[in-house]
Amino acid sequence: MTTAPEGDLVLQALGAMGTPFDLAGHNRLDLEGPQVLWLVASGAVDLFAVDAEQQGHWHHLGRLEAGSLLLGPTPGPQHTLVARPLRDCVVHRIGLRELYQPANTQTWSYDEYGNPQYVPPTTSPLEYALALGVGRSLSILFQAPMANERAAEITDDDVFWMQVPPGSVQYGSLYGAEAAADLLMDPAVWQSMVDQQYRLLTTLDRWIEQVERTHEHRTAEGIKAGEAVRAQADRTLLASIGKSSGKRATAADADASYAACKLVARAAGITLADPAQ
Repeated sequence: MTTAPEGDLVLQALGAMGTPFDLAGHNRLDLEGPQVLWLVASGAVDLFAVDAEQQGHWHHLGRLEAGSLLLGPTPGPQHTLVARPLRDCVVHRIGLRELYQPANTQTWSYDEYGNPQYVPPTTSPLEYALALGVGRSLSILFQAPMANERAAEITDDDVFWMQVPPGSVQYGSLYGAEAAADLLMDPAVWQSMVDQQYRLLTTLDRWIEQVERTHEHRTAEGIKAGEAVRAQADRTLLASIGKSSGKRATAADADASYAACKLVARAAGITLADPAQ
């Protein structure tokens, strides 16, 4: 689970962007594709991996709290991502557009003698927010195969940081009102996000395959053990019934017959009443 502290930097930088979706009463959010970023604006969503074609079992990966950014799943891996909104959850759908010309971040200053000096570019609040928000969701994908039932809460110190070079992300309002709700992104940064998510999803494919194979093996072993118990109970029961009718039944015979019947009943999932005294 990821937790966003009060005054979250992601919400400060991106909270006014995108199209809001109030998910009250909804139990599923399809995440479209990698041309969309989903911002958890309030509440939380549970994230699941689901077979992209068969839509079978939902494998729980973790929980995304407010301030998380999730890229819509890229096609290709066997499993895709589906979100299940929790109570009072609101998400923003942020469309991604190509940033045709990254901003010029090169700056110069002058020393005390008037000589020009190059000043390295610094990361803007928007770029930092993108790296942090996406990193929170990537951390869920990264840690799911290694997590146990009582996995520790993921903090911002544990996020899967992505590289967002200075000048590679801009607000859509730079292109006009029609793009104001969207985010402009350098194609290389977008491709890096897609590639990272693709690698993590293929890792999840292998993990889920192993989990399902282990479950099938345990189920098969349980069925085999149940059949062995039934067979032994049947033999015990037949041996008890096949005793000579001329021989007077004793308390030991009755106990043996009841024990055999109890074995058969237990294998069939039936509770057998105690014998009359």
